[in-house]
Order: sequence, then structure tokens, then C-alpha cells
Amino acid sequence: MATTRRTVVQDELHTFLVMHGLDYSMLDIDDVVLDYVITILEELGSGEDAEENIDVDQFIEMMDAYVPGFGEITSLDICEWMFQLASNLSGKQTDNVLTRQRQTSLSDDLLEAISVSTSDFQNANCVQENNREEKAEKECDEIKMLKEMFPAACTMEVTHCLGLASGDMENAIQLILDRQETEESITEVAEKMRKKTKVSVLDDKDLKKTLIARYSYVDADEHKKTFNPLAPKTESKKMVRYLENKIVTTKGEKFTEVKKDEDEDMKKTYVNLKPARKYRFH
Repeated sequence: MATTRRTVVQDELHTFLVMHGLDYSMLDIDDVVLDYVITILEELGSGEDAEENIDVDQFIEMMDAYVPGFGEITSLDICEWMFQLASNLSGKQTDNVLTRQRQTSLSDDLLEAISVSTSDFQNANCVQENNREEKAEKECDEIKMLKEMFPAACTMEVTHCLGLASGDMENAIQLILDRQETEESITEVAEKMRKKTKVSVLDDKDLKKTLIARYSYVDADEHKKTFNPLAPKTESKKMVRYLENKIVTTKGEKFTEVKKDEDEDMKKTYVNLKPARKYRFH
């Protein structure tokens, strides 16, 4: 029955988160959170006075500490979901009770035919149920005792530390002290942090004025300034001329005579023709 209730609460919580745009994996949620939700739902389904004893804001703060974004959901939606789920669980529990009563009446009629082993097995189940109830009562007493010892710690922090310590009070106390020293304990979120700030809707003109006043910059002395642009720098005319990666002239001539390099043997073949001398005969 406990496993079925845990499964129902887990599925309903996942559906509720997805409905409000929180695609949160249920594998990431600690078992302590599910136990805490189941405890709150059991208190809601137990009686009429439970609605006054349960603090919805505290429930939202503790769930927001484990499921980021849970505090953004409105309190009205959370309350409707909690009461509906609590009524469903209580209805299922009533059906289970009626089923047990029917089984009990049938077992009374067939009591003479039941064997000794079956009766021993039923006694063992009763003992296990009693042990579970005693264990749950013991855990509640331990949580109350830890709350009295650490008033500043929230119920979620105390339950979490007690679960990590496997029910050992000394280890739970030491764990709470260590988490408070290292500032790792779960603290209650301030109500002001959860409330969304109201954003006033501005007209187009007001919005334009606001944007201009916030982000624009107007230089009032701009019309008084005189801008003198600098003249472009001219480079001096280059007088060096190159030909085949060699300097031909440094005077800047556009045309130049190119002398071919000839071998000495070639120069010997040249004939120097000089004009004949004019002889005068006396």
C-alpha cells in the first residue's frame, strides 16, 4: 500500500510540474521530498483541523529548495492540487479499508478451515504493521525533539539530516551542526524573494521617453566645436628606377640606355673604324 501511495504521489507530482512548465526529472527528487509530501497529504486527509495547522507558504518554500521554479507556481494552484490529491488518497484508503473488512468477514466464516501457518503469517503481518506504526511515531517524536533543539532549522532540514543519519539522533545532531557551520543547510526562502515584482505597462510615448532618458546621449556642445580635418600627407616623388631588380638610374629619367654585357672574346672581334687622315701635300 505504501509503495502504491508513493507511486501515485510521484506520478501526480510529475504531472503537476509538467503542467506548469517545469520539466523536472523525478529521478532527481530525493526520497525525503516524497516522504515529506506524503506526510502533508496524509495530514490533509486525516481531518478538518489539518487545513489550519498546515502552512502552505512553508510547504512552497521547502519544495522550492529541492525543485527550482516550484515557488513560481501560484499558491491557489498548489492548494487545489494538494487537496485533490489528498482526497484521492483518502478515497483509495477507504476502499482498502472496506476491502479488508470484507476479507475479515470471509475469514471469520472460514476460520475453522484456515491452517496454522496462515494464522502465523497473518500475525507476522500484524507485527510488521505495528512496527511500522511505532517507527513512524518514533520518527515524528525525533523530528519534534530536533526542532526543539534547533529552532532556526526548518522541518525539511531536520527531516533530511535524520534520514541521512538513518534515524540515529547523535549523528543527526552532528550533521545539522556541520551543515550550519558550512552554510549548506536548507533555509527558508524569504517571502519577498518569491513574490514577482509587478511590472507597470507603459504607453508607446512613455516607453520611448523612458528609453531615450535611460540609454540616449546628446552632446550639447557639439554645435560649438569646429572640426579641422587634416590634409592627406603626400609622399615625395621617387627618383629611383629599377629594371630587372637592378637600379638603373637615380635621377628619375623615364628612358634610359641599356648596355648589354658582352664577353671579352666578343669585344675583340669589333673593328674600330676611324676616318682617314687628310694629308696635305706641300
